[in-house]
Formats: sequence, C-alpha cells, structure tokens
Amino acid sequence: MDKPWFKFTANNWLSGSVQLLTDSEKGTYIDLIAMIWKEGGKLENTKILHRKLRLDNATACDRINSYCELDILHCEDNILSIKFLDSQLNDMADKSQKAKDNANKRWSKDTPSMPPHANKKRREEKREEEKRKELKSKPKKQFIAPTIEEVKEYCIERKNSIDPENFISHYEASGWVRGKTKIKDWKACVRTWEKNSNNSQATTKKFDPSTWTGR
Repeated sequence: MDKPWFKFTANNWLSGSVQLLTDSEKGTYIDLIAMIWKEGGKLENTKILHRKLRLDNATACDRINSYCELDILHCEDNILSIKFLDSQLNDMADKSQKAKDNANKRWSKDTPSMPPHANKKRREEKREEEKRKELKSKPKKQFIAPTIEEVKEYCIERKNSIDPENFISHYEASGWVRGKTKIKDWKACVRTWEKNSNNSQATTKKFDPSTWTGR
C-alpha cells in the first residue's frame, strides 16, 4: 500500500529521542520511516533489509535495536512499525470508511424504495422473457405435404369417407393454406373434413377407402 504522503512535524524531529541519534543514525531512521509508510505501516525485518539501508548487517541490527530502546521504533514478531505512522494510518482508514458510509447513505436516499412484491414481479418477468427467447430459438418444424397414399392410410385408420384425391387436390390448389394461415398439420385438416362430413353429407362425396385405386 503506497500512501502519497505522511505528516512529519518539526516537533516530531526536534524533540524527544530522535535528537540523541548521530547524523548517520538519523539518516537511517528517515529511510526506515519512508519504507514503513510505503509498506502500509508494517515492514518485515528481512535478511536483506540492511542492503536497502546501505549498511552492513551488524550495523543495521545495532541501529534498529537502538531505535527500539529509544522507543522511536517497535519490533514485534520481526515486524517493524512506528507509533506516529500507525496513528496517521488509522485516521486515514477511519476517514475512508466514513466517506464510504456517507456515500452509501446518500445512495440509499437517492434510490426509491421498491414495494415488497417488486422483486417477485421482476423474477416472473425474467422467467417469461427467458421462455419467449427459448421458443424463438427452437427451430420451426417444416411442413411436408402428405402423399395420397398417406392420406388414404390415415382415412382408413379413422374409418371415414373422405376422398384422399379430393383432399390433396383441394389443398394443393390453395398452396396448403387454410384461410390466411399456412397448414402445419394435415391430419388436423382430415379430422376437420371428417367432422364436416358427419355434419353435412354435402361437404364431400362418399368414398369407400377400400375401393380406392389411386389417380
């Protein structure tokens, strides 16, 4: 976590134990402050830290121990931290959380409340939309006109008196259209003819399927 800046007042520098350090020790301390801030307040005391401080290992260890004794640096579980940096990081985290909370409150006020049934209605609308999409995506079954033989077999099966030749001729003349609608099921048309035939013998001439020999 790389923070843009930290507050380091003249009082932090001129008063207290920092002034007990040599110029060289002060320079190392400033480097540690910057490293700890850059790492979000916690810096691991690794074996290569002395290289980053441009010191030999023994000198780096001595200075870190000296800073800890002066209470201007803390080391716990090999993690280095500084009190005044911790305080600033905590303040920044609190301000950030407050800003988020205020933004959420403003969002809640700006967003109109939904009635309890709104979510249920949305789910139902979504399901209906998915069903419509599914129906559209299904390939449409292509109509295949029957042969006279197929019509004859179906008429025999249903034991009606419809003339297959008349049936085929009728719908071929109309392009297999009934009214303004394309026929999808010719067997349904046979059943309609059958019903009309039963209601009025004038609809089609009587036909004995067993005597039919074709065109």
